[in-house]
Amino acid sequence: MGKQIRSREYVFVILSYIFLTSLFTYPMIFEINVPYNFNKKDYLFNIWNLWWVKEALLKHMIMPYKTDYIFYPVGTTMAFHTMNMYNYIISLPIQLFTSRTAAYNILFLHTFILSAFGCYLLVRYLTKNRMGAFIGGIIFAFSIFHQEEYARINVATIQWIPLFCLFFIKLIKDGGFKNCFLSAIFLSLIAISFWEYFIFTFFIIIIFLIYYYKSTWKTDFIKMFFVMLCISAILVTPFIYPLIKELLHRGEYLYAPLSSYTQLLGLMPSKEFGLYSWPTVLGYTVLTLCIYFVFKLRREDTCVWLIATCVFFVFALGPHLIIFNKDFREIPLPFAILKNIPVVQVIRTPHRFLSFVTLGTAVMVGFVISETVMKKNYKFVVFLIIGLVILEYLAIPRTTFSQIKIPDIYKKIANDKEDYVVVDAPLNDFGGAYSMYYQTIHGKKVVGGYVARTPLYSKYFIENNPVLHLLAEPGNYYTINLTEKEISESLDNLKKNGIKYVIVHKNLMVKRSFQKVKESQRNIISDMFFPYSVNKHRIEVWRGESERGDYQKVFMDGSGFNDFITFLNKILSNPVSEDEVVVVYEIRK
Repeated sequence: MGKQIRSREYVFVILSYIFLTSLFTYPMIFEINVPYNFNKKDYLFNIWNLWWVKEALLKHMIMPYKTDYIFYPVGTTMAFHTMNMYNYIISLPIQLFTSRTAAYNILFLHTFILSAFGCYLLVRYLTKNRMGAFIGGIIFAFSIFHQEEYARINVATIQWIPLFCLFFIKLIKDGGFKNCFLSAIFLSLIAISFWEYFIFTFFIIIIFLIYYYKSTWKTDFIKMFFVMLCISAILVTPFIYPLIKELLHRGEYLYAPLSSYTQLLGLMPSKEFGLYSWPTVLGYTVLTLCIYFVFKLRREDTCVWLIATCVFFVFALGPHLIIFNKDFREIPLPFAILKNIPVVQVIRTPHRFLSFVTLGTAVMVGFVISETVMKKNYKFVVFLIIGLVILEYLAIPRTTFSQIKIPDIYKKIANDKEDYVVVDAPLNDFGGAYSMYYQTIHGKKVVGGYVARTPLYSKYFIENNPVLHLLAEPGNYYTINLTEKEISESLDNLKKNGIKYVIVHKNLMVKRSFQKVKESQRNIISDMFFPYSVNKHRIEVWRGESERGDYQKVFMDGSGFNDFITFLNKILSNPVSEDEVVVVYEIRK
């Protein structure tokens, strides 16, 4: 009977989280083939990732960690790219029945359901209270941090973190091979979903090992702990080996500049929308309940979650203190030490520690509900808290974007059986993301591209061919003086490497009038103190011109672009076609 009751409980909880997922992402579940508010560059290359993993595994029968389909002919490694193999592998059967956009949206939706249920199981185990667990699942899964990671499915894949914590705590307290094995499984799933979270998870492992030292120093636990690590190593090695190999051979990955870290006070310098200040990030209701936890429920069996939350909060602040947009570089923070630890130093986005901060707050709120509200039988307060959390976190409808228009030239290339290479200009990161997206239509190799932490060697061909270098920095064309010999040698080199088309994208090269936030509607007070549900629709989700690269190298006004095309005509001859979107040149043999 007990198992039947528990099964009914789980079914009801999962159905409730499915309903909340439909609500928080509305209208995504009803318009599954439409892309939603996103950072275009990241979204486009994640769509490409779906295509490439399918091509590599099913068509070419190779591992997808290296390719010359982008940055041709040199190619590139995908080791440090956003290769979320868990999501991409489960997307394979989905892609057989639906579009890549729909498959991507389904992947995004399922992270909410599993994250909520995983956190529910964790808090249910810790508090023995269903309502506290249910609210904890809402706080973790529908956090503002999670909602804003639509464009980065790897970062949005947070569902395995609470499940690992659940079974690792069970392993510490109860032992047993079952808990050891399940801990290893979920640790491995974290690793193949997002390697940064894999690194982050070891910090919480260390916190648990130290906090529960009376149990973790026992011989039986130590044995099980090493068995867990060995099982995880066996499962993860095929996926992590390319990353470690590349890391050992190329030290450039260790020196990635930091971005997207948070402030102690004031507006966050994070580029993530909605992540402006702590009241709006965590929500006033959650913050209030966490403060209550600190003063009223801080005891031996609960304090580990307060410690973990504080540790990850400090890590999220980055390497030095920032208050009201003022850098205090003379006041280093613990993350500065992490930047000197091998492997850990590859982390460049400290604000992603927020995923663990929200887990900690979810658990603390679960304890507050269990220990205070439910014991006094204030059930109406529970529903009030649920309503307030939803009211603060809910920002619907999600902004939809029309499907990216596919120029006719790509349809022609897709139908062409001849094997050749395509160049899309501009050859910068932003143009590269579009080039990769168009590649999913035509299937030919391309010279440009974009991957996370692009290795220096990948751009060797572009930088050493004068014509391609011109297409990488079109805004500087008037400073470039190419001799007839240089032009001839460059074109011969393009022909030799099988390049047939050069496609210049007008919309990616002409600077548009774009305003990320309407200044008349934006002020510091509202950004810092208005809930996410209020601010969300005042903030344009696309970061606009900053995505396209250095203004001086890429942008030009309409007349400047026309002058550039005139200049390019002298090099590549007259275009074979032109419309409102692209200018197409053919490299004739």
